[in-house]
Amino acid sequence: MGKKSREKGKRGERELAKLLISYGYDARRGQQYCGANGDADVVGLPGLHIECKWVENLNLSDAMAQSERDAKQGEIPVVIHKKNRHPWLTTMSAVNFVNMVAETTLLRSFPNTFVTIPLYDFWRFTTDISVRRGIQMEGWVKLHRKTLDNPMVCKDADHLAVWVYLLLKASHGTCPAIFKGEKIMLQPGQLITGRLKIAADLSVNESKVKRILNAFKTDQQIDQQASNKNSLITILNWESYQKIDQHTDQQMTSERPTTDQQVTTNKNEKNIENEKKVNNKTSNAPVADDSKYQYKEIVEYLNMRTGKSFQVGSKDTRRLIRARINDGFTFDDFRRVIDIKSAEWKGADMDKYLRPATLFGTKFEGYLNQKGGKKIEEPGRNTEPDETDIVRRAIEQGAGAEGFEW
Repeated sequence: MGKKSREKGKRGERELAKLLISYGYDARRGQQYCGANGDADVVGLPGLHIECKWVENLNLSDAMAQSERDAKQGEIPVVIHKKNRHPWLTTMSAVNFVNMVAETTLLRSFPNTFVTIPLYDFWRFTTDISVRRGIQMEGWVKLHRKTLDNPMVCKDADHLAVWVYLLLKASHGTCPAIFKGEKIMLQPGQLITGRLKIAADLSVNESKVKRILNAFKTDQQIDQQASNKNSLITILNWESYQKIDQHTDQQMTSERPTTDQQVTTNKNEKNIENEKKVNNKTSNAPVADDSKYQYKEIVEYLNMRTGKSFQVGSKDTRRLIRARINDGFTFDDFRRVIDIKSAEWKGADMDKYLRPATLFGTKFEGYLNQKGGKKIEEPGRNTEPDETDIVRRAIEQGAGAEGFEW
């Protein structure tokens, strides 16, 4: 091989590595650091031995034979190749391709058959397979006993089934994926799925799956970004209850229990440790800091404006208030939202939606920026109510007009 051909080969390897990096892989030239040591031309795709060829007239049989010869045990030999001004293509044996994509032995009777597809499509196949097989489906997830206290998740058996399904299908690490036709990196607690897939896997009516997912989103259990084919679902607060204690996991791996009694003991010890962590998180939170959420003031103002009787101690209401305060909203923002929506909905068909779940949910900012309602005076200005204000508020709370001197 001449010097010019070798230089072209190196450029091809660098270009291919750069392209694979853009797809989310930690790729590099195989001989970049170690010299000619039998490594693949480009490394970084687990389980594949890649031979990179940038030539105008490629003998695919010879290239595949080289890849098969150099591939290590357990690696799938692949040739990724291109011509000038043409896209990269991927060639592998039909047996490996079909086994990888369809897990079938259909083409095993044709061991010398090759399959060539565009590199982008090959990446989509391998990404989907890695997500289905290796990244999401191995291992286990935590399911806290307090799940039973969640009224939304435990509304009925189908709600619980969908929730557990999302937990089990969510990625526990970062991995590349395709969403809306673009490459993204799934983060822990995320998954790409659709209601048809969930309905089929759980034997639940599709329309009910849609309602359940919408309810989870409204209740801020999940976030959901939809496309015309599927949805990107993010389980909120995933890290807070799925984070694994590395030391404990290593100990469980290296010192695997040998009896059922030991397994039970270790599980109980783990449960105790988890309870301690949860309790410590609660006990370590400053008591005084809780006052910043003004649960009592917000709920009482809501009750006063709507004529309803929501409970200050409701866990769901407190969670919504806490989420909005943590987003940077203030007590005056709550008052303004309550004022705007009360003026718009009270006494009308929408009156039933004058409730914390609706007002303090994900549409809070939209309500806040809606035109209308009584403007809240800024701090520092004279907010002393006049006589008309006092009479109006008293009448709103049930007092009769005859009780006042005019």
